[in-house]
Amino acid sequence: MKLSHRKGHILLETNNIDNIKEFLNTLGKKLVAFSPGKIEIMSEVNENLKTNIDQISHDFIIEKLNLLSRLPVISEEDPVSISKPRPNKYWIIDPIDGTRSLVNGYQTYVCQVALIEDAIPIMSVVYEPALNNFYHSIKGQGSYKNDQKLNSNLQKLPNSIIDNYPEPISSIKNLIKTTSISKY
Repeated sequence: MKLSHRKGHILLETNNIDNIKEFLNTLGKKLVAFSPGKIEIMSEVNENLKTNIDQISHDFIIEKLNLLSRLPVISEEDPVSISKPRPNKYWIIDPIDGTRSLVNGYQTYVCQVALIEDAIPIMSVVYEPALNNFYHSIKGQGSYKNDQKLNSNLQKLPNSIIDNYPEPISSIKNLIKTTSISKY
């Protein structure tokens, strides 16, 4: 899907999802190949790690999004962007959701990019590099995994937590203990 400008607006066109997938695939290959010995933990707050690869991934995604549009980017890796008032239209990214999983050798981490307009996500792409799965969604057009449309199942699920770590860590363990969540 290509994003193009017209009278200050971005229009979603079909080849720009492909552009985002392409640069996330490139990033994913770098992440999968990243040597564990080169991962530097920069900070750890509660259970959230910040590493050099978070910053590398952030910089890479920002560079590529700036080639698509000049919209502002809000990123988990940029506290200043998070604290500013939200514009009408912007990108929001989480360069690596599941850094601890990546650092510990688990395959359940993702790279995420979404386009927000009027506080509503209108397009998103999530890439799972270690498993080579792409998920994307376009407002009004549904959600897809590896370009296959996903069927929404409105069936009630048990109270569950879906996480990117193979077993609950302390904050999730506490949540499970204090709620009616029955499945991890």
